[in-house]
Amino acid sequence: MQRTDIRGTIRSFHVLMLLVFLLGLSGASAVFSRSMPVRRVPLNDEIGLLDAQTVQEVKRFSQLLYRDHRSELAVLIISSTNGQNAGQYAERVFNHWGLGQAGVNNGMLIMFAINDRRVEIKPGIRYRDRFSESFCTSLLNRYVVPEMKAGRAKNGVLAAVREVAAEMRSFEESGQSAGKVGGSAGPVRPGEQSLAVSGSHSQSGNQNPAATKSVPTARQAQQTQRSPQKRLGLPSLKADSVRLIIFGIIALVICGGVYYFYQAYWLGRLLMPVWMFVLLILIGGVSAVGLVSTLPDFFQGGLDVPFSGAGGVAFLSFLWCASHICPRCNMYMSVWTRTLRSPTYYSTGLGEKTVHCENCGYHNVSTYTISRRTRSSSSGGSRSSGGGRSSGGGGGASW
Repeated sequence: MQRTDIRGTIRSFHVLMLLVFLLGLSGASAVFSRSMPVRRVPLNDEIGLLDAQTVQEVKRFSQLLYRDHRSELAVLIISSTNGQNAGQYAERVFNHWGLGQAGVNNGMLIMFAINDRRVEIKPGIRYRDRFSESFCTSLLNRYVVPEMKAGRAKNGVLAAVREVAAEMRSFEESGQSAGKVGGSAGPVRPGEQSLAVSGSHSQSGNQNPAATKSVPTARQAQQTQRSPQKRLGLPSLKADSVRLIIFGIIALVICGGVYYFYQAYWLGRLLMPVWMFVLLILIGGVSAVGLVSTLPDFFQGGLDVPFSGAGGVAFLSFLWCASHICPRCNMYMSVWTRTLRSPTYYSTGLGEKTVHCENCGYHNVSTYTISRRTRSSSSGGSRSSGGGRSSGGGGGASW
């Protein structure tokens, strides 16, 4: 009997140790599995690999591409995928971020895993045929891998962004039919493509000079048209003028708002109804934001960030001040709220709002409904943020 009990105890101990081992493996996989990175477009440099100048160049390529074609190019730089397949991880990040426009799927992700010595290009569905696996691998081995092997990681990242942005722009300018070239043995630049065509004519025995003359592409023609403007400095002059207009709008909104509330709080006189003032503030803010969107290099000047920050703080402050104007004497009144019944997942809550003016004695208490609590959805896996999607395609290379 005792021997049977001992055997049963040993067997139970072995089962217990097996369960502990399996739980340890699951816990280790949970610890070492890499979570989704924060969505920062166009660049999320988790390890601080790039300097300020390279960061500006990467952002410039992406912003110009978005301005011209509404295509979204993002770059992710991480230390490692923690053993996960780089291509599959890049696709999950793409869909989690929702790169590109919904339905158009015109996004693109370039991911560098530095410690893994791996770079991946993951296209949206729109560019899947153009950016095939062989095409991406050839492009990376030609332009990016040599820089990474030489220890010039910043140049490698910039080369990847430059070449991918150029291919996306070429695709958009030449139409979707150009995307069928994606299965070629290597990336073909617009200039090289025209030379290849002329070379094929000469090899076939065609000695006609007109036939062998390379035809300039739309990209080359566009660069030729813009070259006189670049020499004259016209784009920079236009950008400076737009900046001055933006700064003027922000300064006008701030000064006008300060004067408006000075008249209200100190003199009890409204220059215009509160709703009209808020509407003018909104129009000024929308106008400034619209002008900012026309400058891809905005926030790179010395005054861009201070003026924009001052405008945003002033806008929020004016909305707060507008809600504290007494409806009887137009001067400052106190406003505070409290929760009478907290909301749950199944029922709404109840709050109380109290306003009181020390100047004229105006006092009012009202109640309002608090919305039910909602359960936030899981942020893991391949949850899309509502933008474009990727479903295969792309490729990578190691150095």
